[in-house]
Amino acid sequence: MVDYGLEGICVETDRRLMAGTSVQLRLAGTTPRDGSLHPELPLSPGFRTLVLGEIKWCRPLGHRSAQGFRLGIRYYSYY
Repeated sequence: MVDYGLEGICVETDRRLMAGTSVQLRLAGTTPRDGSLHPELPLSPGFRTLVLGEIKWCRPLGHRSAQGFRLGIRYYSYY
């Protein structure tokens, strides 16, 4: 996860996904990449541990996309 808000989430992945694709993500709390736990960090409005949404855009991270992709996902209103 890169960022999130009330309307959607931005994630990085090693796969290219087409805009318009429906996705489901399950997030494992607030564990950062280094594996340490930070339960004292407050969660902002919009944080969801289960995400159902639509991919709005997909952009390569590197010149030839060997480094993966960044996805913009808009939450479905209700699920």
